[in-house]
Amino acid sequence: MEHVVPPSRILPEASQERSKVLTTITVGLLGAGRGLSLAQLFDRVPGYRVVAVCDTIPERLDRARSACPRAEGFRDYAAMLREPFDVMIVASAPPNHADHVCAALEAGKAVLSEVPAAHTLDDAQRIVDTVASTSGYYMLGENCNYYGFIHAWKKLLEEGVLGEVIHTEGEYVHDIRGITWVDADGRYYNPADPRCPATARPSWRARYNPIQYITHSLGPLLWLTSDRCTSVSCLSTGCRTQPEIGSPDGQIALFETNNGAPIRQSCIFSAPKEPGGQWYSLYCSRGYAESKRAPWDSGKLYLADGTMQEIQRKEWPAAVETPLASSGHGGIDGGLVWDFAHAFRRGAPSPIDVHTAMDYTLPGIYAALSAERNGERVRIPDTRTERLVTRS
Repeated sequence: MEHVVPPSRILPEASQERSKVLTTITVGLLGAGRGLSLAQLFDRVPGYRVVAVCDTIPERLDRARSACPRAEGFRDYAAMLREPFDVMIVASAPPNHADHVCAALEAGKAVLSEVPAAHTLDDAQRIVDTVASTSGYYMLGENCNYYGFIHAWKKLLEEGVLGEVIHTEGEYVHDIRGITWVDADGRYYNPADPRCPATARPSWRARYNPIQYITHSLGPLLWLTSDRCTSVSCLSTGCRTQPEIGSPDGQIALFETNNGAPIRQSCIFSAPKEPGGQWYSLYCSRGYAESKRAPWDSGKLYLADGTMQEIQRKEWPAAVETPLASSGHGGIDGGLVWDFAHAFRRGAPSPIDVHTAMDYTLPGIYAALSAERNGERVRIPDTRTERLVTRS
């Protein structure tokens, strides 16, 4: 399903002209771990070609060059940025996103950035400022927006079937204990595992607030409801399952929203739950919808209009339908890449622009701040009209 942009949001004629000039749009990749699957998808989009890949780990770089045979390999990011290509996929570790995104924008590249958009408030403001100063094209790569059930729920809301949104919930559960230490070759370990080498060091996840990795569970709900978070109160579980990690096992946040429909979010990094993943629920004035919690479960729907006497199981599509449906994470990666590729080529607005990216990301940063203050309610600014007060 191609992202539909209302005519009023199409960019000026000069931007549309760009789409006519660029017959082949060239792509570079930074970070050949997770990012490699996105690069391979771009190589499947007509009119796109991956021409450069960069990673500091030789094994990953070799794998990327094999998977993208038309791409030149780089160990140095600055050297790659000097090459003449159009789009940069930034798939480095989250604490480095701001540096890498801003450098790409300043080099004249459009950017598709992995989540979350920023690590700190200073990072967030730098990205917003750089997009503005360069007039750069930026999209946050929140693939969970492309779940099929999220789009099915959107249709139910638009048709008035569910009524008014009262409350939404989202969970992200990922037991990271096996990938919190990393060696020089990029191999991950559980630090409690006897096979973990003495040279391994904590990865970014080991010192990361789980609630800051919120965009997968929060972004789809904000897209679904056309809402944004305005304040948050958050509590941490403490670090009980694996104290050597150093970050909380999980964090639970309650958000106030602009539309007055509270959102509850749970982000759990170190709890022994299988399978992990995302879960969502939608409470409305005329009904209720819920995603499945496990592969053997199903989605659920209840309508209070007399057509349903009890909650019914629903099998919504796993992902939006695109020619890239056979892709990672059940097809949602294909929806993400297809949406970016076609919006950029048409000169249309970014499907998840920099301010929307901050709507998805800042709630996690402010939630972590609230948790540090034992649940104190913290206001969340809107980057469209306000500058962030940073700690630097």
